[in-house]
Amino acid sequence: ESDRIEPRRGGAAATTRTLFGSDAAHDPATSRHDRMRPRNAGAVWTRRGDRATDADAPETARVTVETADGTRVISARRGELLRSALLRRGATPHNGNSMLINCRGLGTCGTCAMEITGDVEPAAPSARERLRLSFPPHELRPNLRLACQVVVQGDVRAKKFDGFWGARPTLAAAAAAETYFGELEYVLDAAAVRGPAPCPLCDGTEVAPCPNCDGVGSYVAMGGVKTTCTSCRGSGQVVCRSCFSGDPWDLEAVRARALRRPD
Repeated sequence: ESDRIEPRRGGAAATTRTLFGSDAAHDPATSRHDRMRPRNAGAVWTRRGDRATDADAPETARVTVETADGTRVISARRGELLRSALLRRGATPHNGNSMLINCRGLGTCGTCAMEITGDVEPAAPSARERLRLSFPPHELRPNLRLACQVVVQGDVRAKKFDGFWGARPTLAAAAAAETYFGELEYVLDAAAVRGPAPCPLCDGTEVAPCPNCDGVGSYVAMGGVKTTCTSCRGSGQVVCRSCFSGDPWDLEAVRARALRRPD
């Protein structure tokens, strides 16, 4: 049985190679990467035909990675990029030198290609994935995806094939992850999947409290008369000009957007 797929016992330290500093002991109980992991984000190697057991919390999902040496089961956070989930837990979507020579999540190099099934988003390959996987040595086929463009939403099974690009017909040998650039390996995660951060004023809802009535929908006019706010038509909300797509001072455009907003 290959030593590469033996689970670590007795707190044995593993080594992570980095370009920024010498090789460092990687103690699962105390390392920087493992402090970022959920407490139950363990990993279990099994032989084909064996059943893997893993106590998953509701916010985690099981990711089963299949290689020529068997299967490995890890716990990933829901909403986590598959590439990042694998690398953070010592697995890898890359083979050999492509652990160093890859696009770090841009979806342009194709070295993290895997056969992926299960609960992921997007459910079908994006235009970026289809474009990259249409170029040799890859070819479009069912379930072929880029791990850096896939978000784990539930249980997932991923097969890694051999070769620099992972495009050969045979399964690749199991390999330990080498994160040469440390946390910079994950710097593109948010941009690649979640897009820009939502507007801090309206949290992406495109509406904000009406400043004329303080979000109440009415105000007390002179003489103590309660009056419906005409600025927000009594709803207490107006179009958020901070993230309005267009000229926020174009009143006609703002009004047109407000008319499309449900009351």
